[in-house]
Amino acid sequence: MTASPRARRARDGQGAPGGRSEDTAGAAAAFDDLAEGCDVCFAPAFDGGYYLVALAAPHPCVFDLPGDAWGGPQILELSLEAAAAAHLSLGMLRGERDLDTPADARAALADPLFPRDIAGLLR
Repeated sequence: MTASPRARRARDGQGAPGGRSEDTAGAAAAFDDLAEGCDVCFAPAFDGGYYLVALAAPHPCVFDLPGDAWGGPQILELSLEAAAAAHLSLGMLRGERDLDTPADARAALADPLFPRDIAGLLR
């Protein structure tokens, strides 16, 4: 994948299904948002977190959040508020399910759109 000069960094979440962020369609879509002028792009997880964040340039303010908020159900909301307070333009990808718990895995396996290769690993 060739990224624009603005599309510099993408980081996937720890609980996200799939491979490295550079290899996923989500990362490609995030890079597209950055190329279109977004400063930061989030891919929300259904649990209130996010499974990917991409930045056009370093913006530490997005991550300068209370330590106890990380991994909690409001981290996306807090990150969006921090980005808005810094007047950063935002891109948002579609929401996805995290795989943090056995209940998450069961729900993923019941989802007919969940990637088959990953479902095979969960069975």
